[in-house]
Amino acid sequence: MKDLLSKFENYILEKWKVQLDELDEKLDQALFLKNQDDQVLLNFDSRISAVAQEIRYLKQIKKDNLLSEKAMNFDRKIPNLLLSQSLLACSVQWYSDLSQNLVEYEKKLISKQWDDLIILLEEGYSKIWTSEGLLSYAEKLYDLTKYVYETVMKAKKNILDVEKLIKRWNDVPIYVRETPSSLIELNDLKTPTYKKQLDLIKLTAGRMNDALKLFKSNPDSAEWKDYILCLESIIKEGLIDAIKCSLIYLQKNTDPNNKKIDPFYKIHMLLQQDIIFQPPLKEQDEQSLLIILNLF
Repeated sequence: MKDLLSKFENYILEKWKVQLDELDEKLDQALFLKNQDDQVLLNFDSRISAVAQEIRYLKQIKKDNLLSEKAMNFDRKIPNLLLSQSLLACSVQWYSDLSQNLVEYEKKLISKQWDDLIILLEEGYSKIWTSEGLLSYAEKLYDLTKYVYETVMKAKKNILDVEKLIKRWNDVPIYVRETPSSLIELNDLKTPTYKKQLDLIKLTAGRMNDALKLFKSNPDSAEWKDYILCLESIIKEGLIDAIKCSLIYLQKNTDPNNKKIDPFYKIHMLLQQDIIFQPPLKEQDEQSLLIILNLF
């Protein structure tokens, strides 16, 4: 039985040595490849990690005497190599996500960092897994890619938050009755609903500022102005919807053909030398209902 086990052990080790020869060739290949869609791929054979674990296991059970010189040399390369592989894998994943999801105006805002990232990636096509300074290169690429990725993702999240907040602007009209039968108080239109809407708009503005702070760009640059223009279009659309919501509410509550609704606001008719209405009914009057609403 011992002879059989010994023969089997030798068979496995011989087979393992052949695999090491194959993996040595893999280590002499470039770090990155490109597929037919021009996407960056990490050129790493997963068997390298498996062999590294097997070597580590043999050393743990005090069987490192079974390791050939080739295996020992392979083992000496492993610690930095596996760490480098992990860093490069993260970098490639982040870069791929950015390549697919980065909007053109965002790319312009990080053009310097993006160009630096491309240059670093290009170096990987000429480096191999046994290149000197591999870990240093992997760490540099990882740090830069992580910074760019996190900056862009935070900005995207802030913009999504802003869009969600803006959509809430038209959930409730700015001016509403306190109860279905109450009158709008024209002397004080700053109702709790109005104040709530105002707080929501201020919160939206704060989130917008957070998004702007993430990109360190020249405020006078063309790319920055393009970015601001994009954000302004989001705000403009939200304001239009909010105004539309309030106007529809006013229209429904002042519709003379709808006999089911209660009066919306009260107008006083003063009998003086002339008949005077409070608030005035003429649009051009400074205290007319239209002017009062526009003031807020």
